[in-house]
Amino acid sequence: MSSNTPLDAFFATYPSFAYDPSASATAEFARTCAQFRWGEKRRKKAHRAFSTAMVAQFAATFGTDVGSLRSWQALCEAIDIEEVPDTLTKCKKAVKRSHVNIVDLLDAAMHGERTRGFPSERALSKYTLGTPNKIFPLDRAKAGGLLRYLLRQIIRPSGR
Repeated sequence: MSSNTPLDAFFATYPSFAYDPSASATAEFARTCAQFRWGEKRRKKAHRAFSTAMVAQFAATFGTDVGSLRSWQALCEAIDIEEVPDTLTKCKKAVKRSHVNIVDLLDAAMHGERTRGFPSERALSKYTLGTPNKIFPLDRAKAGGLLRYLLRQIIRPSGR
């Protein structure tokens, strides 16, 4: 089975690793690190490439054009906003009000599912920090596009 997603391409660079595309991408990355027993330097190099693949996967799934109503609506559907707004402004506001784990969002989107939201940034933070392999690689996430509208304070969440 050959697929052409950015994450598939990343894991294909390690042909002796049995990548499971039905599993969480971050869990698969952790499994890759464990299988190859990489030291800190090698792990950091692989993580940079993995981070780039995660951002590319988001872009391939939802797009990068902040002016595209279609992209915003697809994002709203994926984060399970009950009534998907019909304007760009309303979509942006709905996404900004949402609190979703980006790793879960990508995993769900890749499997044709919706992801669950959290009632607050604090609740999202608690889940993200308390669940292994759920932190989206922030070093590449700030690049822009729709992705930046989902970024939340995970380490030091606000009270909202």
